[in-house]
Amino acid sequence: MNSDVQSEYCRRVKKALRCTRSTKKFILEQLAHDVEEFLSEHPDTDMPGLEAEFGAPEAYAREFVLTESDGWIYREMTARRKRSRICFVAFLI
Repeated sequence: MNSDVQSEYCRRVKKALRCTRSTKKFILEQLAHDVEEFLSEHPDTDMPGLEAEFGAPEAYAREFVLTESDGWIYREMTARRKRSRICFVAFLI
């Protein structure tokens, strides 16, 4: 049951993340480790208990992106958006 709870929580966080694949993989690996460690200490935890400990999956994803390593993920995302816009404008011209 714990693996089901862990899988569901990680899946919901993955769905909420808006970043590159490599960044998403990094975040999800850390999350999986943290959740696994928490569940080993609290084996009877269900989804509401996991959300109480880590927060709602959408909030976790948002907070991680904005706070991790002084916002390096956020800077990466904005740089990628900027490159996309430049390519789009160049394509139009």
